[in-house]
Amino acid sequence: PVLGGAPPLFLTLQQLCIGALLLRFLLQIRFMNSPGVAPWPIPSQMPPHHRRSSLQRSQSFLSTIYNFLSTLHPQLAGAGFFFALGFLMTNYGFAGSSASFVETVKAAEPITSASVAVWSGIESLSKEETASLLAIVFGVALSTMGHSSGDDHAGSNTHHKHGVSESVVACVIVMVANLSFSCRGLYQKLFRALPEGNTQVVDDLNLQLRMQQIGIALLIVPVLVWEASLIVGNVGSLHRAHGLWSSGVTS
Repeated sequence: PVLGGAPPLFLTLQQLCIGALLLRFLLQIRFMNSPGVAPWPIPSQMPPHHRRSSLQRSQSFLSTIYNFLSTLHPQLAGAGFFFALGFLMTNYGFAGSSASFVETVKAAEPITSASVAVWSGIESLSKEETASLLAIVFGVALSTMGHSSGDDHAGSNTHHKHGVSESVVACVIVMVANLSFSCRGLYQKLFRALPEGNTQVVDDLNLQLRMQQIGIALLIVPVLVWEASLIVGNVGSLHRAHGLWSSGVTS
């Protein structure tokens, strides 16, 4: 599927890169009294000599990716992974279904957030909260069936089954996105509960920046492997249509 001329995988990488650049700029100008770009959080249980060598390494993007497996905080890594997965699944949902339907299903995120909170033991639901969540489930199911019926123009049984299956697939994709964002919230809370995740050490802007950068590191290789030919083809088509090099755009 393609969304606005760009595959969801490549579009997600674009979104994360733009977000990381914006956050980096805000940190550089000390937006909202931010202390600036903080070092990467290091797990407190890491051996001291390993921690010192990690902090002394270059903070360039390529070296950061290289050091991820040995120095990345596990809770922060989980938050960044689910953050990127949530955006990726959302883009796949928009690419495969109507925007109104995707937004309707995304409004059901309280279901996944409550489920993750109960599963992790952070919260317990009252009868009133359970009843409200069941009402949301009923609304999402009703929206899914209504969306499939709206796509059934021919009225035949085959088209109806096809419309239902497409709506169910789109609903599942968006619910995976909701679950991913809920898990991101869980891992973010777990990270904040640790000394190295305290807001005095890593403020909100730095936390968002690191999650964006983790997502970029996770997606850049798949994009180069699976979308490189499409990217090169699009650039070639743009050059043939507008003459990027001859017009001086790239000079």
